[in-house]
Amino acid sequence: MDIMNFIQNNMMYIGIGAVVAILIIVLLVVLRKRNQVVTHEIRVQKSNKMIELLGGFDNIVNYEFRGSRFKVELKDLTLANKEEIQALGANGIMEVNNTLQIILGSESKKLKDIIEELDK
Repeated sequence: MDIMNFIQNNMMYIGIGAVVAILIIVLLVVLRKRNQVVTHEIRVQKSNKMIELLGGFDNIVNYEFRGSRFKVELKDLTLANKEEIQALGANGIMEVNNTLQIILGSESKKLKDIIEELDK
């Protein structure tokens, strides 16, 4: 049996296989897009919570992001809830005078973009 006879005899199965493959690809693309939207919404909620745990934007004098760290100068350091910030996902917190350096790891860049948008 040569290849042409095989293809002709199994054309229906080849067609079904192609349709199934296309459906799987479409499903994966839709699920990935949905996951990105959910992840962004979670990051926005996390950013809002971070600002709240720092005492709100009114308590923030200055902030900047350096690599994996979120460096924030506060008017009143006692308004910051370091335990809750740690529970929110910080890998560590360093305190110097009225400044906190919050180690966020790989989330730092994404949270930076969201916090800057919220600050507008």
